[in-house]
Amino acid sequence: MQMLASWGKRRGASPAAGAPNRARFEELFLRHYPLVHGILRRLLRSTEEVEDAAQEVFLRLYRQETLPVDDDGVRRWLARVATNVGLNALRSDRRQAARLQRNATLEAAGEPARAAGEDPATAALAGEEADLVQRALDGMAERARACLLLRNGGLSYAEVALALDVAPGSVGTILARAERDFRRRYLELSGGQPSGASQELSGSKR
Repeated sequence: MQMLASWGKRRGASPAAGAPNRARFEELFLRHYPLVHGILRRLLRSTEEVEDAAQEVFLRLYRQETLPVDDDGVRRWLARVATNVGLNALRSDRRQAARLQRNATLEAAGEPARAAGEDPATAALAGEEADLVQRALDGMAERARACLLLRNGGLSYAEVALALDVAPGSVGTILARAERDFRRRYLELSGGQPSGASQELSGSKR
């Protein structure tokens, strides 16, 4: 994997005294990369952001002085770090995203519509809906937003609990509150008009 071959070149990576050796690191990387990538893919917008964030997670692993001895402990550690790195990335680009999201969404919606001969007004409405969904998500507390995105991205309750470092039994409560919060924010922004995408995220279609 290209990332494994190049990770050590990033910012002069050097292992801490108690960090895993190269062979152990490669073993952990290959075993747990799908988990880390899956969490980040559900939190971030682009493939480039996901890959950059995944590199950051494994760089932290390489530099970590102490790690859990058992594999489940390492998995929990990586899930927590991946979630934190993903949320930090969302925080850092939120201002820029707020400025650019509307134009980017409308442009993306317009291209396939034009190619397929779709009514431009329909494409514009789809772009506005996506913009409202993103704005509603941006206003939510980070844990609630992460829970909503991870669960709707296909993670099981157990995997969401692992990523958020919470008890599996509490995920349902966190998710229900997040869905209500998202639904309220979306309806405030849309003037009380729900949409297909908003209903899917808020659990109204389940």
